[in-house]
Amino acid sequence: MNESIHHDGYGGKLLYKIEEIAKEKGCRLILFDSFSFQAPAFYKKHGYREFGVVEEHPKGIVSTFLRNDYKLNVISLCKLCREVRENKSSL
Repeated sequence: MNESIHHDGYGGKLLYKIEEIAKEKGCRLILFDSFSFQAPAFYKKHGYREFGVVEEHPKGIVSTFLRNDYKLNVISLCKLCREVRENKSSL
């Protein structure tokens, strides 16, 4: 998100909408990855748990992998991701 609107609640609203759509589609897992200069703390604040870290990838950067508490349903997640990419203007 553009830094000028950080802390205005838009990220949380967008994340909530993604979770809502995922639940409607039967997803039980949402995964995110975030570089150290992005927003890993944002996802943790919203209930996501860290399940992996890759140091120095790319050099000088930490990649953090986060998930929510749903059970695994990768097929539904892939379908949702495809639909979101195709219909991103409807969010």
